[in-house]
This record gives sequence, structure tokens and C-alpha cells, in this order.
Amino acid sequence: MLMTYFKLNPGVFLIVGKQKSLIQDVVEEKIFWIENNFAEMIKRGENGSFFKNEELHLLKSFFSKYSSLGTFSDKPIFIDKFRPINIYNEKKLHKNTPFLRTATLQISNECNLSCNFCSTSFCPSCKIIKEDPEALSFEEWLTVVDQLASYGVSTILLTGGEAAISPFFKDLVRYILNKGISLSVHTNGFLKSQQIPQEVHLIVSLFESDSLNAIVRKYRNHHLTTAILYSCNNKVRPSIIPASWQVKFSRTSPLPITKQSMVNTDFDSFFSRKMTDNCLDEKLLISYNGNVYPCMGFKQKVGTVYGNQLHLAIRTLLTNYWKKNSDHRSGKCQQCEFRYACNACSFFDLEFCQYNVEEGQWISSLNE
Repeated sequence: MLMTYFKLNPGVFLIVGKQKSLIQDVVEEKIFWIENNFAEMIKRGENGSFFKNEELHLLKSFFSKYSSLGTFSDKPIFIDKFRPINIYNEKKLHKNTPFLRTATLQISNECNLSCNFCSTSFCPSCKIIKEDPEALSFEEWLTVVDQLASYGVSTILLTGGEAAISPFFKDLVRYILNKGISLSVHTNGFLKSQQIPQEVHLIVSLFESDSLNAIVRKYRNHHLTTAILYSCNNKVRPSIIPASWQVKFSRTSPLPITKQSMVNTDFDSFFSRKMTDNCLDEKLLISYNGNVYPCMGFKQKVGTVYGNQLHLAIRTLLTNYWKKNSDHRSGKCQQCEFRYACNACSFFDLEFCQYNVEEGQWISSLNE
């Protein structure tokens, strides 16, 4: 029996770029970079085309090595793709209430440090925003928390500046916890250890490596802690850090986008990138003066909490940011086959991308 038809398996997807294409296997979490003429054959197979001997040989020579990617058959077959939503209710007659996963509240625009990268840091956890000095009062922040709770917010992150400088820091922490909302607090080490309830997730950013010992001594007994290290070698986990802590390494300037940084996506991360902005989806930032932003790195506000207008800001975020994946971005992202395997920020300067879409090549001189 001659197997002359071919289909990719349910968890395998073909992403076509301008010059080359990508096969993404979300089950085995693998990606395969292929030429577009080969991708065209796969597309025809997906559409039910019959293959003749020469093309069939080319397909089998590749897929015999990776049998989990596709299926050969002697007649046309239908293979339904994995999807995160039911095919029968994908188009609804109603719209679900927007779900808000994480709200970052910049409750203080003051800081005990004076970092020279504060205004230019890439994807910062804290930031001084140079805007109208009029700040939200404690009562106004309580109203904001109530509104966020009505949207079903899962997590609130308090940050600054330095969050602990806020005169109502302790009272706001207790109010949020009493609402049953998961709470994270960001600090640069200024926060006193006795101010942190054990159920709070503490996030400590360290910009000076010589302060690590002091930070560990200060917060050692707070087990729900993440240390973000900006100046330590990211290949070495400092042995003094408690085993219960999480450790992340970061930098104040963006890393270049390289071939090595592409992600072998699983089912969830693939569809998150395909259907939403993987970084911004279901998140927002409210600054000290009530302005609403997609994130800390975005400089233009999308709304305000004043005048009971938070719902309008969320509508703007939902329409213009949360559900805009890389297919909606301007520039070369739309034509790039790596668009669902890439962690590039929506506001990322494309000069840091080392992939030449027009040539279908990674810029090797920059990768070395």
C-alpha cells in the first residue's frame, strides 16, 4: 500500500516566514527550522494534496527521523489540531468579562537610591516616573483595590520607587491581604523585615553585589522570597542564599534576540504567544498618580483611575495590547517564522534583533 498523503500531527504547527519556516512541536517541545520550498509541500499536505514519488521521498527522508511530527496515509485523512478552546464555541454571541491576572501598583514615586539607569532601564521592577506630582491618597488606593477585586485580579504587586517609603504601606498591605488577593511586594532592601507578613511574596532587587550578604541576613526568615540579581554572574548561584528563595538574574539593558534565545514552546506557551501578547496579557500598571499603563516600561498612559474610568483603561488594554500578538506588530515580526518562539518585548527596539528576515539568516557576526 503506497502512502501518498501526509499530515502534521495534532500538536505540530507550521509557521511560515518570509524566507524560511518553522515547525513547532508543542508536545515534544521542539522546533525545526526549514526551507520555504519544503514548507510549501507540508502546506499542500495539510490541505489534502496527493504527493508524487519525488516529493514523497523528500518528505519521508525528513519525517522518518522525526516520526512524532506527522502521519503518512494511503488516502486523505482529517487530523484536528490541538486548540485551547472548543471548536464549537470559539465564536460566542457574548463577550466574557475581561480577566485581570496581575496589577502592579506604583504606590510610591520616591526612592532611597539614585540609580543612573532608573529612567532608561529595560523592563524595570521599579521606576521613578517624571509626571504630575499629585499622588493618589490612601483612600483612593483603597478604591482602586476594590475595583481591581471586582475584576477578579489574582495578584497585586506593590512597587515604587521604593514601595516601603509610602506612608500607608503597612495599612495597604493588610487591606489587600484581607481581600484574599495574592500579594507581592518589591523592594531594594529598604523594607524592614518586620513589615512583611509571611504570606506576602517578597521580591528583592539587588543592584550592588556587595549588598547580597546584608540582604540575606535581613530577610533570611522570610521564605517566600525572590532575589533578582543584577550584578552577579548568572552561571553561579551564591551559596549563601537560603534554599527556599528563588533566584533570578537580570540586567538593566535588553539582551539581544539570538537563535539561542528562541523558545521550545509547550502547548500553553505556544498558544499564549499565538493568541495574545504573552508578556502584557491580563496585566496593568497603575502609577502613583492614577495613570494606567500596559507595563512599567511603557511611557504613554492608556487611561486613568480618576472619574471611575478604570474600566475604560482596561477596555483599551484588552483591545490594543492584551490580545495583540506578534502578527499585529509593525516591522519584521509579522513576517518572521520565529514569532511564536520569541520572547521579544512589544516595545523592544528591533535593532537588538539579530535575525535578518529578508535573508532568512541569523547575523552570525553578532552571535559570536
